[in-house]
Amino acid sequence: MPGHARRMVAASLATAALALGVGEAQALRPTEAGHPQSYGGEARYLDSPGGHVRVWYATEGEHRSPRVAGDGETPEIAETVAEVGDDVFEAMATHGFRLPLVDSELYPVSADDGGDERFDIYLINFEAGDGQFVPEYCTTGAPERCAGYAMLDHAFVPLYYPSRELAVKIVVSHEIFHAVQAAYRADWPVWASEGSASWYEELVYPEQDDFERLSGYYFEDSARSLNDRARGPSDGFAYGAGIFFYYLDVVFGSEMIVALAERFAASETIEDALQAELAESFGEADDALELFAIYNLFTGELAGEGEGYPQAERFAGVEVVDLPGEGAFNWEQNVDTFSARFARWDVKVPMTLTPVAVEGWPSAKLALLRGGQQGTQGYESVGVGDVVAVGPEDSPVYLVASQGLGEDAVISAQGRLLREEPQTPSSESSEDGGGGCSQAGGGRTSSVVWAFLGLCLMGRRVRRRR
Repeated sequence: MPGHARRMVAASLATAALALGVGEAQALRPTEAGHPQSYGGEARYLDSPGGHVRVWYATEGEHRSPRVAGDGETPEIAETVAEVGDDVFEAMATHGFRLPLVDSELYPVSADDGGDERFDIYLINFEAGDGQFVPEYCTTGAPERCAGYAMLDHAFVPLYYPSRELAVKIVVSHEIFHAVQAAYRADWPVWASEGSASWYEELVYPEQDDFERLSGYYFEDSARSLNDRARGPSDGFAYGAGIFFYYLDVVFGSEMIVALAERFAASETIEDALQAELAESFGEADDALELFAIYNLFTGELAGEGEGYPQAERFAGVEVVDLPGEGAFNWEQNVDTFSARFARWDVKVPMTLTPVAVEGWPSAKLALLRGGQQGTQGYESVGVGDVVAVGPEDSPVYLVASQGLGEDAVISAQGRLLREEPQTPSSESSEDGGGGCSQAGGGRTSSVVWAFLGLCLMGRRVRRRR
């Protein structure tokens, strides 16, 4: 994915600027000589038909846009960017998001605000990246909110996208959404910033497949905390967090992301805002995150075998370990906060499953799904001490261990032949079904099925997009 790797460099710079705040020295634009990507010559602009954006382009030098004729003809890409910019702004208004802050109202008189209230997009020759939102001046007080401008590749050559038009749609929607985020507050963590911007591409332009590719970063490592910090400039995992915002959209509607952004503007952290919003909309935040994990199970090769995303085969699928179906086992795994683990159990003979506590650690939530019972679309939430009987008629049985926004946890589940009694686990006797440790803690017992879930969600703001 070379095109996406190039975008991460620029996006990481924009995120760093948001996190640190912006000073007077940074308030330069490509039309000024001191800017690192200065046009170094004449700059022209094109105002979008809908009046939302102003697109700047150079007529000479290294940032000269292709197809600028000698008579000053407007480059085709500038016209495309202007039209797409209008579409993106109209979509934001339709879905209820705040619009980017108006620079001319916030900037000091001496600053370059692009000449009017339109959102400014500068076409430049990127050496590394294809789009970047640059925050400039910010409000005083808490939370800090910032206005800024966007830079966009002036040609998208070499072309890493199916078409130049689709490339513009992807990058413009992504970068303008960063400006939307800054209208709520300036310090979005990278996972929420890049994840929600990647999701917004899908919301406005579902015909693109950039979102599906970026979500692959999550599916490659679903055992990693979704809100994990970036592990270097080339780490794309934060983009993969878009699948979580897509889940919120599928189950609750885009208004959930609007409500989350509004709540974050008045909360200490995005995790605090998410915990409160899920609790209000779902009843229990951890139950909503358990369902998120189950949706992710039924992707890739498992798409269609259970309730989940529309056209779930688009997504790469999570890693699923195999458990013995005719002999005893201990499935013991670390389950980090905001992550999940998955197992498939091909049951050959009557067996039982019992989650057990491991001293010193909380127990992750465990969902059991019986794949062999035709017509039954449901799951059981199995608590510590529960004994669940399964047989060949239930096979394959899927186990989903998930952890909410609290501390890291452990799943420790014993599979036994039906005639055996569950034993207290120990590190000496543990038989691991796919890696493990010897730690866990308490849990609670519950039983949830899809029908009951429907009753729980009734009356709340829930929508499924098909």
